[in-house]
Amino acid sequence: RLRHEVRQVSRELNKDAELEVQGSDVEIDRNILDSMSEAFAHMIRNALGHGIESAERRAELGKPKTGRIRIECRQEGGEIVLRFSDDGAGLDLDKIRARALENGLLKKDSQLSNEELTQLILLSGFSTADELTKLSGRGIGMDVVHNSVRRLGGTMTVETSASGGASFLLHLPLSLSITQALFVRCGAQEFAIALNVIQTIIKVEANKLGSLSKDGEPLFERDGQVYPLLDLGRQLEISSGLEESDIRVPILMVRMGAREVAVKVDDLIGTQEVVVKNLGEHLAGVNGIAGATIRGDGTVALILDLAELWLAQERLPVAMSLDEARAPSGHAVPIVMVVDDSLTVRKVTSRNLSRYGMEVMMAKDGIDAMEQIRKTIPDLMLVDIEMPRMDGYELTSKIRSDPTTKDIPIVIITSRAGEKHRERALELGANAYLSKPYQEEELIAHIKALLDHTPANFPAVH
Repeated sequence: RLRHEVRQVSRELNKDAELEVQGSDVEIDRNILDSMSEAFAHMIRNALGHGIESAERRAELGKPKTGRIRIECRQEGGEIVLRFSDDGAGLDLDKIRARALENGLLKKDSQLSNEELTQLILLSGFSTADELTKLSGRGIGMDVVHNSVRRLGGTMTVETSASGGASFLLHLPLSLSITQALFVRCGAQEFAIALNVIQTIIKVEANKLGSLSKDGEPLFERDGQVYPLLDLGRQLEISSGLEESDIRVPILMVRMGAREVAVKVDDLIGTQEVVVKNLGEHLAGVNGIAGATIRGDGTVALILDLAELWLAQERLPVAMSLDEARAPSGHAVPIVMVVDDSLTVRKVTSRNLSRYGMEVMMAKDGIDAMEQIRKTIPDLMLVDIEMPRMDGYELTSKIRSDPTTKDIPIVIITSRAGEKHRERALELGANAYLSKPYQEEELIAHIKALLDHTPANFPAVH
């Protein structure tokens, strides 16, 4: 299929290219191959559309007339390692930086290394294509491949060289059905983590953590090397209940693409070979969950996708900081606050809004929302009604009674479909009222209308 793709796309682009495959005898799980087939085809189109030059240009550069795309496949332990590479022009780092600045993903004074710039092409919706065509990936970019790899529990990194050419290194699990997992505890809950991403495990004194930070984000130092630190319990909003004084807590050194990240957990339970169960389409949009498994006592344990959880909390220079208080209008990208007591709803809604180029703040109830608004005033709020501590009605009333926030558009999204609930919400000052389940297109239409943004400010999603 891939050789046919190379021939077909080469003819369409009037380019000469051939595909070389090494390790074609390596066996791979059919389900993994089927899940990645479209992603592989996308990488072929990407190499020919962005990488391999025309025959005339290659002659000027002293390169062979025929471009070469190489796929190397090998098995390493419980993983399949694939490297897609080409001898084309490589990644245009200047164009990547310019497009990131244009999309508001990068600040003008940000100093990113070439390695960090290359990873930008894996961000959702990022593309350097000037025209939206089938060969340019319909403007979606390499994030479709990255998402396919992450859904399978794998990792992906990008490499480019000054001499030309680009490489994409994919680590995929050997099998989707059975894997080795480490069980960890956060608070009273147990989770499984695939062993293939864990480099090593160490224990450190809890009171020594948090002493290092950069731009407010915690760091972890080991053997003179500094790593970003992800507190798993905090990210999952689970209280550990431990007194962090003299206790020693486990730190997992985890491979996240091209780098390592330190992940803090409350306790280690042990390793076990597990059967991975798919959660189904209704939970496919929940970030950070790769699947589930059934323990020997019949309990269900979620298998975490640490790379996705890390991306959800990561705030590198490529992302705008929510700690910078700004005026409620004139943002480079719209800021939307999602207020809901359901973690699943917050994560799914955040993921959907991010696909349309919006920046998302999340609050678990009205009190949490009010505390965050003191730092950053959002352009619009999506508010649930039934929440602990402060419900949606009370929150709407407080927002409307404060001169600094009274003009924030508010969309109520709730399972209460009754007319009396709608009337009360609108009387308190809500601008729109949607009943669950709602259509994503309907929500985006309300947001666009309330923010009075032209469609050009919202990247199209295909």
